[in-house]
Amino acid sequence: MKNFPFSTKQHRYIMNLTFHYIGGFHMVIPKYPEVPHLTKKQIEEITEIAFLKESTPQQCDAIFVFGGSHPGNWQAPLHAYQQGLGAQIIVTGGTSLHGMKHPNWN
Repeated sequence: MKNFPFSTKQHRYIMNLTFHYIGGFHMVIPKYPEVPHLTKKQIEEITEIAFLKESTPQQCDAIFVFGGSHPGNWQAPLHAYQQGLGAQIIVTGGTSLHGMKHPNWN
């Protein structure tokens, strides 16, 4: 593990904040993971996946809105629906895990 600008106690606290409950097991996701060596081709492939090239939206059967408490999650799907790009909107998910609404929600 690399040296970080934190004491051992601070590092343990940060690591404890990164616990996630996955499939019945607690899994630690490190704040500063070891990064494997990647070839130039691998970096290009990951970049292409992460930063999709802009494309012209096409008409589809349904527009999905994935759950979340931020009102921005609705802006692009609503705009696409208003342009006639989807016949219906399907909303998934529910309220946030912390139960707090975004300040812009009434």
